[in-house]
Amino acid sequence: MEATDLISLIEGLDENVDDLKEALAPLLQAALTESAAKLPLLDKAQLYVLVTYAIESLLFSYLRLNSVNAKEHPIFSELSRVKQYFEKIRNAESGDARTAAVSLDKAAAGRFIKHALVNKTNLSFEGGLRADQRPKAGNDKYDLNRAQQQDKEKDTTRNESDVGRSNTHFQR
Repeated sequence: MEATDLISLIEGLDENVDDLKEALAPLLQAALTESAAKLPLLDKAQLYVLVTYAIESLLFSYLRLNSVNAKEHPIFSELSRVKQYFEKIRNAESGDARTAAVSLDKAAAGRFIKHALVNKTNLSFEGGLRADQRPKAGNDKYDLNRAQQQDKEKDTTRNESDVGRSNTHFQR
């Protein structure tokens, strides 16, 4: 490369940096959140993705300039992730957002209905399952300890009520 070519490239870079400063001036005057607050939702998403992409692109370029294999660096995967966000925003703008096809799984629906009908016969007067028919949490040791604790509480309340009755006999 000759010196004249290099000088013209540097002058072009200087002009591009000046243009960039001018374009970014409105964003740099206030905090990003303040600038984004004034925007509609889709534009706000674009702004955040563009800022993220710009920062990560600068980091990628910095790594390349310092002879680091940037394609094996985690920043490369982050750039790929941000590009996916660009695609999602583009789909949202065009209205081509993929909608999941909803289909009825007849077997699953049948299981739900069957389960609901079976449990309806096991309801107590208050509308809930009776204590002996409630599903267990799946931890047998916990369930056993809880049942023992409930039995102890029942015994304690029975004993207290028995003691109360016996005291009334002595007070007469």
